[in-house]
Amino acid sequence: MEIQFLLSIILSSSLLLFLLKKTITRNYSRKTDAGLPPPSPPALPLIGNLHQLGRRPHRSFQSLARKHGPIMLLQLGRVPTLVISSAEMAREVTKTHDVVFAGRPRPIAVDIFLNGHNDFAFSSYGDYWRRARKLCVIELLSQIRVQSFQPVRREETVALVEKLRLASGQAVDVSALILGVVNNIVARCVLGRRCEGRGADILLRLQREGGHDLDLSWGNIKAILVDMMIGGTDTTSTTIEWIMTQLARHPSKLQKAQEEIRRVVGQKLVIEHEDLAKMHYLKLVIKETLRPRETLDNVEVAGFGIAVRTRVLVNTWAIQRDPTVWENPDEFIPERFENSPVDWKGRDFQYIPFGAGRRGCPGLSFGTVTLEFVTANLLYWLDWELPKGLRCENLDMKEVYGLTTHKDKPLFLVPIPHSF
Repeated sequence: MEIQFLLSIILSSSLLLFLLKKTITRNYSRKTDAGLPPPSPPALPLIGNLHQLGRRPHRSFQSLARKHGPIMLLQLGRVPTLVISSAEMAREVTKTHDVVFAGRPRPIAVDIFLNGHNDFAFSSYGDYWRRARKLCVIELLSQIRVQSFQPVRREETVALVEKLRLASGQAVDVSALILGVVNNIVARCVLGRRCEGRGADILLRLQREGGHDLDLSWGNIKAILVDMMIGGTDTTSTTIEWIMTQLARHPSKLQKAQEEIRRVVGQKLVIEHEDLAKMHYLKLVIKETLRPRETLDNVEVAGFGIAVRTRVLVNTWAIQRDPTVWENPDEFIPERFENSPVDWKGRDFQYIPFGAGRRGCPGLSFGTVTLEFVTANLLYWLDWELPKGLRCENLDMKEVYGLTTHKDKPLFLVPIPHSF
């Protein structure tokens, strides 16, 4: 009797697991209207391929892509997810089939956080998204508007430099200070009372005056401002953190960048925004540091059928370290961009730190000028040393995957005011 009961349990469990696996995999194991799906690694019931990701998913995606190809379908829980790991495939999804891949899933957490109101970062492609993005680009992120924020960038950067000068000879948490200054710049430009023409005032004025093609509720205004705060702070501060980390690890590159900046500025002792255009090597350093969607319909990519509502992840980390495209991809070599036409504006698909296509970053101008101005001041006014006992080759370079790929441990450096 007990044996029959155990056999019944085993058979029932086996049948249940079989049905679960069939249910989970049916979305990507069957042929779609567009054709057969891309290659997929074996998946487990319920969790799919989640067990294969680890703490640094971007590296796991790269490793899996080496086995299964640059276009690969994973099952992350119940969500079919297309992972793109080459420049050619990135061109397919961000240019050739741009409209189909312009959708965005709407996580429940976003709805809760924004109280159900529409921002534009997580809005799916459609009329509202087009109008909201156009409004932000024209009214908040245009070249004229970005230039109008120069006093804010200068005041906050000067305050940061003064803090570092007062800490001369002491090891300081550079990561925290950089996050603070970028947060202050973005907050003042978006919300701050001292910033003339702040983002909130602009949106409220547009709400009162009307005359545009987007009906702005107070909830939508708050949601758009949240997009700008999150999108403008973490990405920029993380990039500056990595710039300082790489330069601290490569003293000759640090010296070369400092010599150029000090030569451009000369005896003025003030960095003007106009000076940034002359800092050629600084731009190479930033480019080298930066080297590290949901479908709306069935579509065929590279001969594979992609089902509607498949999530899409373009692994720029892997693409920008592809040894078939980049020589010595794991080495920090700003000079690789010398006389190179490759730029970050989304036209060169082997290098897309700001994205490409319709979903490319609308705040590119705001972000790059903040990157350049803050970094130039840090290198102009201060010399930098590693904490006592730490050698360049032992500097921790581990990263953590998140909204951005930031350092696992904060960067500590010793600032020394430069003697002019």
